[in-house]
Amino acid sequence: MARLYILLLITIVCWPSQTESASLEAIQVKNPFIDPVFFSTPYYDGDSDTIYLFGGLSKILPYTMIAGFSISNESLWKAGALPLYETGSKSPVLTDPNSPYFFYFTASDFNSTNVQKFDPADGSLKQVGIIPYSTAVSSSAKSPDGKLNYIFGGQGLDKNIFQLDLTTLPNSEDEVIQLKVVGRLSQVFSTSSSVTVGNKVFIFGTPHEKFNTFPYIILNLDTLECSDPLSFHFPKFNGAPSVVKGNGDEIYIIGGYTEGTPTNGIIRMNTTSQDWEFIRVENFPVADSRLQFLIAPATVFVEKLNRLYFFGGLDGTVHGEVNFRNDIWYIDLDPFDSSSNLLE
Repeated sequence: MARLYILLLITIVCWPSQTESASLEAIQVKNPFIDPVFFSTPYYDGDSDTIYLFGGLSKILPYTMIAGFSISNESLWKAGALPLYETGSKSPVLTDPNSPYFFYFTASDFNSTNVQKFDPADGSLKQVGIIPYSTAVSSSAKSPDGKLNYIFGGQGLDKNIFQLDLTTLPNSEDEVIQLKVVGRLSQVFSTSSSVTVGNKVFIFGTPHEKFNTFPYIILNLDTLECSDPLSFHFPKFNGAPSVVKGNGDEIYIIGGYTEGTPTNGIIRMNTTSQDWEFIRVENFPVADSRLQFLIAPATVFVEKLNRLYFFGGLDGTVHGEVNFRNDIWYIDLDPFDSSSNLLE
């Protein structure tokens, strides 16, 4: 009995913890989208003034615009356009460090994906091949050396981890690109979002199976093996979350929480300890406790400003009420970082 008590005490002391932090404030940008947009894929290189947003949905119709957003001017412009019906859900945007192009994997249907090469210099788009799988609501990561890309998650990919070398892509729009299967996830995600911290990828989302699954798993990029989360009290998802890397080992998660979890804020996690906390956000766009982000806004962390930027999204209830969003907003993390010690 004494041994059991000691074991329980050690578990309570050492187990990843959950806290609730003081609040931050959501600030609306003056120039929102003209139409509601959700399921778009953001891309930011971490240094420039431009955040790119690829496709998505506007209510029930495909949103074909590749939008550019100026951080300094808080303005949107049309940087390019995707072919009609080759967008409709979040899908990977991959880059090659030796190339100025973006490679967008269009979600044209459930069985295949056209690969489009986008040149941000002139807004041109060219199809450079087809892969025989749907990458809708999937995730991606780069190898530690930056030379290879991995695609995984999303119901169309099952548990497979696919490897892709962008330097070997064909230059023919009808050629099928054979992806190499290099590993398997430990569970299937119907929707997923991921973030890379060091050599580990944290994959969050809605598990396809109902039992013996977790709201997130960790993929080791050195071994391509998965491990389960340390925290078994992390909120489960019934929608599509967004996740981004912040400063150091911290990441931020927004949206898709199950009913009963606070929805007027964001989650911050220390990826080393997997301690996490819910951060209340004043003026949060989804302020009604009945509502939640069923499809989270496209989210980007701008390190030089220490801000999180959010674009569009879909909120509602699990019982069918939905609200299509066209707003753009940000959270300044400076006040929070100066008063919080979770990650110290």
